[in-house]
Amino acid sequence: MRLISPGGVITPVLGPGAFPGAETVSFVPLSLDASDPLQGFYVADFPTDIQFAAASNFTSQGLLGDAIVTSEFDGTPKFAWDVRYDSGTGTFSKTLFTQTGNGITQFEDGIFVTPQRISETSVPEPSSLLLLGAGILGFVGSLRRKYF
Repeated sequence: MRLISPGGVITPVLGPGAFPGAETVSFVPLSLDASDPLQGFYVADFPTDIQFAAASNFTSQGLLGDAIVTSEFDGTPKFAWDVRYDSGTGTFSKTLFTQTGNGITQFEDGIFVTPQRISETSVPEPSSLLLLGAGILGFVGSLRRKYF
C-alpha cells in the first residue's frame, strides 16, 4: 500500500504481501453515526448475500478515519484489515478483523453508508404529472390536426 501526495510524492505504507488478495480500500468516514441503524459498512458477499457491519462496530473501537482493506484471496474465509495511522510515531499498523457469525466468502464492492449517502428527496409528482399531461394533450392535438 502506498500513499501519494497531491505533489506526487509516493510513500510506501506497508510492504509487498501485507494484504494478500487485496481488492478494495475503503475509509471509515469521520461522520459515521452509530445512533443511525442504516449507517455502517455494506459489502456484497458474492454470490450469497449482502453483509452489513453497523456503524457502532467502527465508532466503538475508535476506527473513524481508518482504512479498511478487503481481500478476494483464495482462502476461506476472506480477510479484512484495519489500517491505522499513528500521528505520534508517524507509522502505520494493520490489524486483521475477526469475523463473527457467517464468514464472508468473497468481498465485493464494500461501501460505507453515511448521512451524505442517505438523503431524502421530494418526489416530483405534481410537476411530473403536469408535464405528462401536457405531452398527452400535445400528442392528441397533433393527431386531431392530421385526422380530423
